[in-house]
Amino acid sequence: MQFRAAKFRGDVLTLQHTTFRVGDRLVFRDSCWQIKSGECWGVVGEMDSGRNLLIQGLCGELPPVEGELIYGYEELDPQFEGCPESGVAHVLFSDLQDEMGGAESFAQLRWNRNLQDSPLLVSEFLSQMEVEELYSLEEVPPRRRREYISFQSAVVELLGIQKLFTRELDVISNGERRKVFLARALLKDPMLLVLEHPYEGLDVHYRKELFRIFKQLMGLGLNLMFLAPETDLLPSFVKKLVLVEKEQLRFAGDKKTKGFQAQKKKSRTKKIDLPESWLSRLRPGRLTQAVVEMKKVNVQYGEAKILREVSWTIQPGECWALSGPNGAGKSTLLSLIQGDNPMAYANDVRLFGKSFGPGHSIWQVKKRIGSVSPEQHIYFHEELSVLDAVCTGFFDTLQLFENCGRVRRGIARDWLSCLGLQADANKSFSQLPVEEQRLVLIARALVRPIDLLILDEPCMGLSDHHRRGLVALIDAVIQASGCALIYVTHQKENLPDCITDTLHLKAGRVDRHSRRAKNKIG
Repeated sequence: MQFRAAKFRGDVLTLQHTTFRVGDRLVFRDSCWQIKSGECWGVVGEMDSGRNLLIQGLCGELPPVEGELIYGYEELDPQFEGCPESGVAHVLFSDLQDEMGGAESFAQLRWNRNLQDSPLLVSEFLSQMEVEELYSLEEVPPRRRREYISFQSAVVELLGIQKLFTRELDVISNGERRKVFLARALLKDPMLLVLEHPYEGLDVHYRKELFRIFKQLMGLGLNLMFLAPETDLLPSFVKKLVLVEKEQLRFAGDKKTKGFQAQKKKSRTKKIDLPESWLSRLRPGRLTQAVVEMKKVNVQYGEAKILREVSWTIQPGECWALSGPNGAGKSTLLSLIQGDNPMAYANDVRLFGKSFGPGHSIWQVKKRIGSVSPEQHIYFHEELSVLDAVCTGFFDTLQLFENCGRVRRGIARDWLSCLGLQADANKSFSQLPVEEQRLVLIARALVRPIDLLILDEPCMGLSDHHRRGLVALIDAVIQASGCALIYVTHQKENLPDCITDTLHLKAGRVDRHSRRAKNKIG
């Protein structure tokens, strides 16, 4: 396998006193930055820094209004003539949102999967027609087709996703989906590959494997760039850094230089003050039945066995960590608990003492559960204001169909203030940085009193400062409300102190069930 980037030696991309325009404002004024072939860069900045706007500029999605944006490789391949920005490929969270659909798609995701005539397979998503965006009647020369198939086989083998090739894109796990999107970006044979939070949502084993893959890609001549909120979340081999603050380049150069070290800041985790308007509505200790009861649950899609003989009981107030490698069945298990999967009706699953079926409204279950997950986040990008997005939590919908009223809006505003987002209340949810969107969804999950809180990778993409703040908030919420908790993470340092039990899945089975979860996550 060889990337065309290996044939180029020179300045891949150059900003010469460049200024970009976003709407009616100018960003990254008078920016200077040069990326040479063979270099690996990290772009570091907090969630409101504007680092993703910078990438939009590099990809040609924002117009430069001053200075120059030069793609040095433009004459390397006829494909780049007139469209050099096509040489920059990326794997961003927004890519998943754009590809996977909106709120309606999420609501019907598993319920309608058996009614779909032809759900998109991973093999189709990675096909030449999809990747190169060819017309259905466009003829591809046999040699070009053979070259693509050979290149595709090499990429699939490199990433170890052969088993996903025959799976449907919308039902694979979040971690598996990230691997597939990485494969799609590589199949574009880019000159520069930009990766946002490359290790987030991936299990420990695959994070180590991905580190090796990145090193191998660099050896094959591919130029890499990583986006992260802080340097500690970048691969250790990244030596060149750009520091982004307030939509400006503050530093671009070697990681070890004094200029960069002077820009680094430490911040303290602020004291957690839960909203009084929310605390006054709590009624701790009201629940006596088991929150969740599952007995020998099995789920199978086609030939793929997702869950096998899974039994699990969660009592009121218990706090569980749910762990396991990517594809172990965690997302499917949570979808059963939340009533988002019709297989809940085909298995012995009880929520709050009642089984799914006649006389048991799914909405009566949902109103007692608050949840946040990467899958939910992918589909939640409706054109709502931030305040309205939080208010959907009162009804457990992904759109706001009715007026919340003054009291509920007041509680929603109080939660935004608690999370430091009060100034964003009237902004569009879809325009917020991904990390701030996730905090909005946390507020959405907490606005009403609940008996079960489900948090699937809630700290994804957050800096250490914001991770510590969020974990402290979760501990405070559990202590005040007494609700049960299911917490999914691949990193034990992200676990709140309230966790006492763990359920570990492996290949769809319960691999272990134990106390002291912080020593068991992997």
